[in-house]
Amino acid sequence: MKTFANDNQATVFELADALKQNYNNTYGKIQEQAIEGIILFALANPDESEATGKQLVDSLFNLMHEYLSDFKYMTVGEFKGIVFNLTRRWIRINKLKESFSKYPDIYEYSFVLCIYSFVNVVRKEEINKKGLRLL
Repeated sequence: MKTFANDNQATVFELADALKQNYNNTYGKIQEQAIEGIILFALANPDESEATGKQLVDSLFNLMHEYLSDFKYMTVGEFKGIVFNLTRRWIRINKLKESFSKYPDIYEYSFVLCIYSFVNVVRKEEINKKGLRLL
């Protein structure tokens, strides 16, 4: 995923489409791991913050809906920057900087959660276009 994130030439839609082509039913597990990482990051300093990982997960899903129509034109680098800025703001507001020593991949977790959520959107749209039902 870090390799894809550095590709500023591809759009978010192209990346999601490429990931969808290699879809093997493990993306749900990858999303769960990202959510778990976000929650563990939030809980690493319970004395300093009452924040929960759910706040960031909700914010990331809201971000997805806000930018959904722009993903065919937005580069992966631009999307990565938006996700990272949102994550950084959440960390600062909730005073969670000390959590980095335990969970340094928080930005990766956030990016993975967003891109794989978008892969799911692309898959569902394709299935709906074909007139198939998603189980």
